[in-house]
Amino acid sequence: YTIGDEWEGVMSYLRKLYTIGDDLKAISKGMDPSKKKEAERLISEFQASVKSADITARNKDVDAFLVLYQKSAANLDDFFGLLQDVPDEI
Repeated sequence: YTIGDEWEGVMSYLRKLYTIGDDLKAISKGMDPSKKKEAERLISEFQASVKSADITARNKDVDAFLVLYQKSAANLDDFFGLLQDVPDEI
């Protein structure tokens, strides 16, 4: 078992994670039209970040990988924030 094996596992996970974008697209179809455009942008950015993260994992570039991880996590947080119907002040 080597560090290289870890990167292979990460790349496999990222390929599965990319497909979550399809699930997010299905969820966004039921969104209010005022939120749908933002959701589409977030999904697109999420999938682009995950795709780029796969390349950085292949190159074993930890620093670049972490930046893309943070960006994709922020995209998911923002997407799920669009699903909240409860006002922030409550």
